[in-house]
Amino acid sequence: MEEKLSGRSVGSEHVRWPLVHAEDLARLYALVLERGTKGRAYNGAAVQALPVGQIAMAIARRIGGAGCALQVISAEEAAAAHGEWARGYALDQAMDSKLALAELGWQPVHTDPIDDLRSLAVS
Repeated sequence: MEEKLSGRSVGSEHVRWPLVHAEDLARLYALVLERGTKGRAYNGAAVQALPVGQIAMAIARRIGGAGCALQVISAEEAAAAHGEWARGYALDQAMDSKLALAELGWQPVHTDPIDDLRSLAVS
């Protein structure tokens, strides 16, 4: 029997992560260097918080097709397999970029990571 590909989430499929595309982050870095206020911290999150379960399933579907399933593992399992740092994957996080948007005029272009994943070529 053929094994189905699974998306994997640590802690819960509802754990959220802020996300930014490398190109958007590079533009933010350039803006900070050009216009940033010394000593100020600018967050770069094009997406404030996206559930990891959605991300994992989008990747699994892109690689393995429509019949994929989501597998949730505990933070303890992740730590046992990869080290204590892997517990961080289970942390629910949200971040806004209000300061970068308002002060620097940063406008991220890649604001739909699920759509970006759908458009990736699979080798």
